[in-house]
Amino acid sequence: MLSSPECITWFATFLTVSVAVVTVNLLSIIIFIKNRTLHSRSMYLVINLTVADMLVGGISSNCSNILFLRMGCKILSVRLTWKGDNTVSFVFYWFLLTSLTNITVISLDRMHATFRPFWH
Repeated sequence: MLSSPECITWFATFLTVSVAVVTVNLLSIIIFIKNRTLHSRSMYLVINLTVADMLVGGISSNCSNILFLRMGCKILSVRLTWKGDNTVSFVFYWFLLTSLTNITVISLDRMHATFRPFWH
């Protein structure tokens, strides 16, 4: 078990990272919306990745914070039910898997454009 100052420090660190990820991805989405030159078919995957990363940073990171604090800290008074733990884990892994799948599809699209530029 972690002490109270350690729990507060870790929670503040996780929260800061989560806010930074959401802010940067939200700025990216705003730039995609405002800049008309980025409205192309090849950028749709990048916009989708930005949205998925924003969900990972905003929702999944906070879910993992709750699980971390529940397991490692004595000061957390909020108790999640067994079903709540499964839901939090499902949401965390679902958004993480979505983000990783999206970056894989973008990589495959870029590889296809590099090796077969006339077919792309």
